[in-house]
Amino acid sequence: MRSRVPDPDVLPAFVTRHSLAVDLYDTTADLDAMFPGVALPERLRGAVRKRHIEFLAGRWCARACLLAHVERAPELPTGDDRAPVWPDGYVGAITHTQGFASAAVASRGVVRALGLDTEERFSLDRARRLDGHLAHPGEVRALTRDALDEAAAATLVFSAKESVFKCLHPLDRKSTRLNSSHT
Repeated sequence: MRSRVPDPDVLPAFVTRHSLAVDLYDTTADLDAMFPGVALPERLRGAVRKRHIEFLAGRWCARACLLAHVERAPELPTGDDRAPVWPDGYVGAITHTQGFASAAVASRGVVRALGLDTEERFSLDRARRLDGHLAHPGEVRALTRDALDEAAAATLVFSAKESVFKCLHPLDRKSTRLNSSHT
């Protein structure tokens, strides 16, 4: 099952956004009927159903965004780096986490790149395990001084860095996942 969810008002008006809630554990849904016009790439055929739904939901959102700009949305292929290859004239980003998928698209004539990420809030244990790997300790400490707890601050830092990565990587195709050595 999929259902449209409101898009948070966090992006400028020139960015088209589309978001869905999906049931990642629905074993009965016909995914072709649920996400018409979106194909699962060969490399994901052997993946678990949850991964199929995440991928298809993200691409469905991207397709919905593109349809706001063009009459017929082209297939959105996946590059060698697993990132979406946006049609000429457009930039975008896709994100998904725990039953939520979203995409944002804009005209390349208005903006050169977009970054978008959502994350389920980290547990305190996960935040501490990742400490020093995803952020410089000062980044998380700075946010905890502003009333965020350690887990929320670590989640926010990670998500912000993923957004920046998704924005910059298509511009140079050399970026690697951001971590404390890249800050």
